Amino acid sequence: MSGRPIKAGSTDQSTVIRIIDSGDGTPETGVEHNTSGIDLWYRREGATKTSLTEAALGALDAAHSDGGIEHIGDGYYRLDLPDAAVAAGSVGVAIGGTVTNMIVIGTYHALVTNNPYGTIDVNVTSLSSSAITDVWSTDTLTESYASDGAAGTSAQLLYMIWAAVHEFSISGTTITSKKLDGSTTAMTWTLDDSASPTSRTRAS
Repeated sequence: MSGRPIKAGSTDQSTVIRIIDSGDGTPETGVEHNTSGIDLWYRREGATKTSLTEAALGALDAAHSDGGIEHIGDGYYRLDLPDAAVAAGSVGVAIGGTVTNMIVIGTYHALVTNNPYGTIDVNVTSLSSSAITDVWSTDTLTESYASDGAAGTSAQLLYMIWAAVHEFSISGTTITSKKLDGSTTAMTWTLDDSASPTSRTRAS
């Protein structure tokens, strides 16, 4: 059986196994920690098989007890795992075993680094809606232009797009775009032809 993912390094974890009769396949409902021939084990990926020390559980909802086994119903059993079974350092753990004249249907748990049942850890600072509004509707961007051939900041690239399509002049083969003040040069380009240009190259 495929079990739920378990966070590696967590404690007091339990699994579910099923035990059936080896002859007719009917569910075994009376297995206890001291049933004849019981031998349960776990095996972590990349490691050898480790035997569990079976223990009694007073009730199905009893506190965790390493090796504790208790019937749930229809041949399904709660089995409490030792912390070593789910320790960090492996990607998964298999659980199985044998009982005289019975078949143990084991399970496998992937061991994951995140907690699949808790809050998702995201390594970013969340932005409130007001902060986003400030960025796009309230805050002004400092006017700046990246040098020719240099990588630009987001603000520089936005101003460069604006300057390229807003206010500019053409003289011969030179295009000159203006800054916000309308007079200072922001960037210049060189056309490949003054009469019928087909391309331009940034000059400054």
